[in-house]
Amino acid sequence: MTRRLRKPLVKPNKTYTLRVGRRSIPGEIKIKEIYCQRLGDMDDEDLVKEGFATFEDFKKDWIEIYRFWDEDTIVWVVEFEYLPKGYGA
Repeated sequence: MTRRLRKPLVKPNKTYTLRVGRRSIPGEIKIKEIYCQRLGDMDDEDLVKEGFATFEDFKKDWIEIYRFWDEDTIVWVVEFEYLPKGYGA
């Protein structure tokens, strides 16, 4: 799961190559769902799916990336499944 300020250019049920910058990395992701949510409405399960142990850790990273924090900000949530390299081969 990931959250973004802008609507992502991905579609549910589609599979995408993983990239860091312009470099591809092994594996793919399959988009499960895309929806909007108030940033402050995250729950503990969301934090785990985002890869964080605590809300404060998530908030710290969010501020580092976006330079602000406002719980009322509406964000795009992308739920995805990681498909390791060679999946389905």
